[in-house]
Order: sequence, then structure tokens, then C-alpha cells
Amino acid sequence: MALRYRLIAKAAQTELVVRRSRFISFIEPVGTETDVAQALERIRKLHPTATHHCYAYQLKEPQQLQKCSDDGEPSGTAGRPILDVIQHHGLFHTLIVVVRYFGGVMLGAGGLIRAYGDSAAEAIAVSDVLERRTHRALEIEVDYSTYGKLEFALRNEGVLIGDVEFGAAVTFICWPEVEAVEELRKSIIDWTNNRAKINHNGLKILDHQCK
Repeated sequence: MALRYRLIAKAAQTELVVRRSRFISFIEPVGTETDVAQALERIRKLHPTATHHCYAYQLKEPQQLQKCSDDGEPSGTAGRPILDVIQHHGLFHTLIVVVRYFGGVMLGAGGLIRAYGDSAAEAIAVSDVLERRTHRALEIEVDYSTYGKLEFALRNEGVLIGDVEFGAAVTFICWPEVEAVEELRKSIIDWTNNRAKINHNGLKILDHQCK
């Protein structure tokens, strides 16, 4: 099954002050629940005197999983708003921890929901977002007279091209997304007047920068 989902490229940190309470957000890429536990332990050690360490995360592989924690805030006012923001942006393998230092002013349930949601949104706003996609390797062999035209057509379609070998013929690997393989194969046949040899090889997972 082809993978296609969004994730963040690297960790980032932001801070929001709401009525004297400090909300420090940490957003981190995570692969497993073990990664989550280690990140939480590290952040708690960075801010041992904070009033709350609320968090949420969502994983995709090997199975989809979401968890959140209010860490002492009223139920549903911290972890759930953070998770809602993660899901709204379609992010997986992403952990957001919002550390709160209480400023002496009660925010109420609505104020907490907004503060934690806004803190999570700001963390995502400063992050580089990637899209993980599955590609299929196509090994293509063509004659020299056909290669230039085919390479131009493939690059014009945004297809990734690997190393090229120049022997009796020209052989190279290209990496279309799996959903586009069959349509691309038909196009290659058309572009080369059916003079290309095409073999399907393995799969490759690649991360693309989101615009």
C-alpha cells in the first residue's frame, strides 16, 4: 500500500504569553512511542518547575495512533486542542508539548482551549513541513537517439531520475510515485514509439518539501 502523509522536518520551539501565563511549545518529529517518551522526559527536565506539560502526538506507521494528555489541566482543555491542531494540519509522526508556567490569572476552559490550540498552531507555523510519498523504481533502457527526448519529457513531468549508464544502450532508473506508474509507462511507450524496455523494480520512500 502506498504511503502518503505529512510530517515535520525538524524540531522547533515557540512561546506565547496569555494573561501572564507562559505557554512554551515544542514540536518534534517522532517515529515511535519510545521516541515520544524520551522527548517528554527531556522536555520535563528542561522545565522541571512548570505548572503543566501538556502534549499530543499522532503516528502513522506501523499503525495509526493518536494520544494526548491534559497533565492536570481541566479535562479536554489542553491535550485535545493540541491534537486537534495536529490533525487539522494532517501531520503524522509529530509530537507537540506545550509547557505552561501559570501567571496567576485563571483563563477558564475556553481560554485554556484557545491558548493551547494557538500554541500548537504557532509551533506548526514555524516548522518545515514535508510530505512522505512512495515511489516505484522503473529501470528503462533506450537507444542513444531516444534518450535525450525521453529524459526531457520525464523531467518536464517532475519524475525523479537516478544514475545513467551509457553502454550499448542508455540505461537509467526513474522514480515516479506509485499511483502514476501505469500512466507514466504508457507515456514512455508513446514518447519512444515503443522502443523503450521498462522493468519495474523496488519501492522507495521519499520526503518532499511542502510549498
